[in-house]
Amino acid sequence: MRLTTLRRSTALALTLAFALPGASAVFAQSLDKKPAIADPLDQDEAPAIAPPAPPAPPAPPAPAAAAAPTAPVPPPTDPEALAFYEALAPYVSQQLLDKGVITVAKEGSGFRIGIDAGRLLADVDPSFGQFTISPYTILVAERADGDWDVSANDPLRIDAAAVVEGQRNSLFYDIPESTFTGVWSPALGTFTSGQGRAGGGTVRQDDPTGKSDATFGAITYTTEARPTGVGEADLRTDQTIASMKQTIETQPDPATGMPAMTIGMDMGEVKLAADAKATRTRAILDLWAFAVSRIDSTGDKFKADQEDLRRHLQAVLPLWRNLSGDYVVRDLKVTTPFGAGDMRSAGQTFSFDGISGGGSYTWRFDVEGLNVSSPMAPDWAIALLPQDLRMSFTVRDVDLKTPVDIAIREFDLNNPDIFPASATEAMSASFANNLPTILVDPGHVRGKDYEITYESTIEITGPEEAETRSIVTARGIDVIIANLQKVGTNEAYSAVGGLNFAKGFAETLPDGRLRWNVETKADGAVLVNGNQVVPPDTAATDDGAADPYADDGMTLDPQQDGGATQQDDGAPQQP
Repeated sequence: MRLTTLRRSTALALTLAFALPGASAVFAQSLDKKPAIADPLDQDEAPAIAPPAPPAPPAPPAPAAAAAPTAPVPPPTDPEALAFYEALAPYVSQQLLDKGVITVAKEGSGFRIGIDAGRLLADVDPSFGQFTISPYTILVAERADGDWDVSANDPLRIDAAAVVEGQRNSLFYDIPESTFTGVWSPALGTFTSGQGRAGGGTVRQDDPTGKSDATFGAITYTTEARPTGVGEADLRTDQTIASMKQTIETQPDPATGMPAMTIGMDMGEVKLAADAKATRTRAILDLWAFAVSRIDSTGDKFKADQEDLRRHLQAVLPLWRNLSGDYVVRDLKVTTPFGAGDMRSAGQTFSFDGISGGGSYTWRFDVEGLNVSSPMAPDWAIALLPQDLRMSFTVRDVDLKTPVDIAIREFDLNNPDIFPASATEAMSASFANNLPTILVDPGHVRGKDYEITYESTIEITGPEEAETRSIVTARGIDVIIANLQKVGTNEAYSAVGGLNFAKGFAETLPDGRLRWNVETKADGAVLVNGNQVVPPDTAATDDGAADPYADDGMTLDPQQDGGATQQDDGAPQQP
């Protein structure tokens, strides 16, 4: 049995991939046959990766919080288990092993890894709170091909109550049924495949302001990884929650005069998918091991080894080539004392390049099929609410590499300011010399009787200067105006006047939609469909007098229509 092959990979990742959900990309490690921690920058070793882990499902609840240990928990006596145990120390700290939070024992032809997080709270004063966290077990066994079978079949239960400022707060989290199986590759340093499932669960919270009860349906999880080069790998994660329900009951302070209320939420399927391309997993993992082995209360170990820290940070860059993902919630329903709402779906999409000299970063938010009803809202207000919405933003040509390189090269942990003034100035200059472009990607707002689309390009030309080019189209403006006129308030009439004014500058398209091409200049000027409606900030007449047409912030060519700017009905004269 090649236990030495586990020293830098299996022992660590199999223990913490479950115990700390989402953190396994930091904890796994690759093949290493040396008894000591190898040089993290040694590129002759195999790459290592680990994707985000499934929700942790520890074992049956302990009957009570673990008693505070009077002495360190001794290491295992079995030689093979001891080798496995020692492999964990650089990644989880010897303190956790000494406390018995993480244990290793021989189990048949493999090992049993135990995680008892309750021991971290063993010495908490009972008058402050009581905590029960169920222990968790992972079984591992080596395969004929050198990879490892991994399995877990323990529930997770957290039952905690604490007194904060004289008031009781409690949390109960219970997943009674959960399983995980996967194949771990010591050479790759991650699960080549993994599947997890939880049959459903309950979460309850209670504090002086109210309580919350939530239940969720089955959770399924898959992960896979593919090496793409030395120290790099593509990661893929998919997770689905079948359903979720939550009820929130508020108990506001009587002094506020607010009534108690109940809010309900019911959602259907929740899905998450994420991809990380060419992730620098090996360097990230080595940085983690470096940090854990030097954590102390004073930070002196980091100060003494800051040149090594500098090398590790440089090796991590650019983190990944691209990180992208989608998150969507379907069939969401919300009920409140003020009304109810539902939507067919709501989701987010993102795409982030790594730390590079010209990266691109995109975020998008979508809502489809939104409906709202309320006895407190008139029909005209409901008609103005959007039913579909898309907002999307991209920042491109972003140079993060230059300032990050400067920061890594120049930091000094022995200096109270960490970064010398020259480094701070150089980082600021790098941003000023490499200004990004911001895009408002094509988006829309759609209501029952209207649709508005928009897109924009924003070019930053200076520290406080930018130029924009936007295209806005609209259908149903007259319906919006008619609904606002029903309100009958001064604010509504003011909005009607503004919309009529905007209509005057619009171009009518063959399908009846209105379109505005809007440009803003770095000097403050604003043009709509080629007509200047706001003059430059420095605009002046030839004799130096202030531009008389700039008083109200809107200017038309004074030679057109005798300089008139507005019709009696609030709409401008067509230029």
